[in-house]
Amino acid sequence: MTSITFLEPLQVPANISIRNLLHSIQIGDKHFNLETRPHETIDEWFDQVNLQYLQLNRYSAYYMWELSTNPTTKINDEASLFGGIRSRWITRRCNEATSMIPDMTRIQKRMVKILCRGPKYTNYQGSELSEILGRIEAIYTEAEICLPKTFDICVNYNRIWDYTYVRNPSREFIPLNMSAIVKDRLEDANPLHFFDGKISHDYYVFRGVSDGQIDDEDITDYKIRRSQMLCMGIEPELENLMTGNFVALQRPDCALPPDIIFRWAWEAWRLAVGPEIAKYYPSAVYIMNLGANNNGYSDIGEAWRDELEMGDLRDTVDKLWSELKPYYEIVHAVFRNALWIKYEDNDEVTRDGPLPAHLMGNMWSQDWSAYQKLLVPLSDFDLDDNLRKTNWTSKDMTKRADDFYSSMGLNPMPEKFWKFSQFDKSSNTTKCHGSAANMFNGDDYRMIVCAERTFDDFYTIIHEMGHLQYYMHSNAHQPALFQDAPNSALSESIGDAIFLAMMTPSHLNRLGLLPDKHLFADNQKNFDQREMRLVHEPEYKSDFVKIPTKRNILEDFVADPSEVDKTKENSAESYPGNSLEENVYGNFGLQNDDIVDPDGNPGVAKQVINVFDLTLLLKVALSKIPQIPFEYILDVFRWSLFDGSVSFRKANTFFWKLILEEQGIKPPNWENRSKLFDAAAKFHIADNTPYVRYFLASILQVQIFKGLCEMTVFGRVNTEQNLPLPLHRCDIYGSKRAGKVLKKALKLGASKHWSEVLYILTGKREVSVEPFIEYYQPLFQSMKKLIKDFEIPVGW
Repeated sequence: MTSITFLEPLQVPANISIRNLLHSIQIGDKHFNLETRPHETIDEWFDQVNLQYLQLNRYSAYYMWELSTNPTTKINDEASLFGGIRSRWITRRCNEATSMIPDMTRIQKRMVKILCRGPKYTNYQGSELSEILGRIEAIYTEAEICLPKTFDICVNYNRIWDYTYVRNPSREFIPLNMSAIVKDRLEDANPLHFFDGKISHDYYVFRGVSDGQIDDEDITDYKIRRSQMLCMGIEPELENLMTGNFVALQRPDCALPPDIIFRWAWEAWRLAVGPEIAKYYPSAVYIMNLGANNNGYSDIGEAWRDELEMGDLRDTVDKLWSELKPYYEIVHAVFRNALWIKYEDNDEVTRDGPLPAHLMGNMWSQDWSAYQKLLVPLSDFDLDDNLRKTNWTSKDMTKRADDFYSSMGLNPMPEKFWKFSQFDKSSNTTKCHGSAANMFNGDDYRMIVCAERTFDDFYTIIHEMGHLQYYMHSNAHQPALFQDAPNSALSESIGDAIFLAMMTPSHLNRLGLLPDKHLFADNQKNFDQREMRLVHEPEYKSDFVKIPTKRNILEDFVADPSEVDKTKENSAESYPGNSLEENVYGNFGLQNDDIVDPDGNPGVAKQVINVFDLTLLLKVALSKIPQIPFEYILDVFRWSLFDGSVSFRKANTFFWKLILEEQGIKPPNWENRSKLFDAAAKFHIADNTPYVRYFLASILQVQIFKGLCEMTVFGRVNTEQNLPLPLHRCDIYGSKRAGKVLKKALKLGASKHWSEVLYILTGKREVSVEPFIEYYQPLFQSMKKLIKDFEIPVGW
């Protein structure tokens, strides 16, 4: 019998090749004879399996990191070959385990379950799938939307489609036109007129011309052509455009019409990646279903759901969404009414219908925080602006996040984290999507985040650090098969729970991001945040705030405090009260007695709430609540493709049906979208990452945060006592009590069922929406009053 021995040290050299990898595992031949060495007991067999699994994880992590930060054809080929090696090893070990299951302990059976669940592919299937998924990912990560630098967008923004090109993974410049929605792309390229300062060039960019196909004598001309193009990828350039930050267009000297730029960026990205990914996605699904069938699943959707260990997951998420949807509809209604008043001349925005996707301040309509100033135009609360004023670098933000975790007694980020992580976008980085990396090599943990000193980037850092905390604690206390969270939903929840903790007024003040005045309670009984009502009162819209129609930055575009009519500031008629601040915040019509807990009891009624709280809750709500229906929709959509209940021919129609019904969103136009594949505009489609985990995490994060708050205040979780303060004000910074229970949960890794870990953190074993409702209750109550007072329609 051939033995397998993993050589020490267990590091992956920087110059590793697949040949070196083959030799670093001593086997009988280069094709990897994966026989297990002789063993006398089941315990010895598991010792071998865990050691080998750790080695395989180490190599997997190496290839994933290299493909994200320094991709080459060689690395891609090696990673593909190694994927087959790993797959065959798992299949062999699972076959060996079958005969031993009756004699295994409960813990050993759980190890086998974790090792052996999921799809199983033959060598051919695995190779084909790897190639297809690689192409899909390359389309997404390498596509760029380009304009000639000589195109004067300030003057000719109405002709932007005539000069729009896609730079694809082959580095071809392909003309892209809005007419592609109703007919094929133009076969003939548009002329590009360049001037490089010395020589005038009149280039025509044709389909199929790439840098790899250019003759030596043409390289100079090609470089000139490339240097004269302004190209934008999805992260962060196009995402920023959708928020109203038009810096990437490099024209700060003019005010561009946001609705035209939004529509262009929204459609261009979908036309660039959707049809191309659609060519490969059906084949990927076919092979993934074969792999699922090989391991006893009906389709790949069932295999994905099995990882979460929640029984009938479809029923679970349907039930949870039905409980949350009424609250989403409240936020949707108030937001839509404000947008309807703002876009009074735009027929696409109605008072009672779905909202147009391209006007939502986000590429996927799942984050509306860019419009906060539209809803509260006079607020001096601007976290992004305050963050910019600190002059923190991306590493400075990371240190603040690390400090919060460390204050609770959790492990600080190790030296290798600061040495190897990528905090800014580099020329080699292909993935700017925030990610955490467990290198399975001692204290080597890393992060990729293309931070640009925005609060959204700060959130990403905090979130990814939650994954790293899980890795560090589980790696130190569990064998390789348990070195992760019990399921992906719980893993996604930890960092977000800490983010909620960092969003308390006291901690924002501690960071220097919030003035002292927002820390203390108001003595007044009546909390009518007048500025929030202002948006919904036409007389104030015309007299008090002059909302501009064109801006390069959406923060100014939606409502610019500098354009407030100063004659109204001290008007007692407009704002009864003793001061401007009291006038603005002092008559919201929401009484202390109106604020109740999820059961309708005055749980926080007698608890003092600063008038600033509603603004803070609105900030969090606009970024988090719109995500929830999208998180629900994306996998409901994919499950239907996977099980064949929806054909690929009808995929896009079905996708927009779900978006309309659950999210209350519509595309800019309905014509002929059936030929497109708009879901592919989302990273997690191209990355082939299940998404329902984020839906569950949106609920779990608040559950966990409340548990940590209870632990901080009472020393135990799930008490019968009401918190002595609103949940959104619970500051757990420095709480060793909360840190102790969190460490206890993280150390378990995947060794326990997720419900047991949740019980440690919350005192409950099931996902519950009650803490979610409690957290946002003051905001929900105030919005309900707005809806009643202004007869705002709810639903669509």
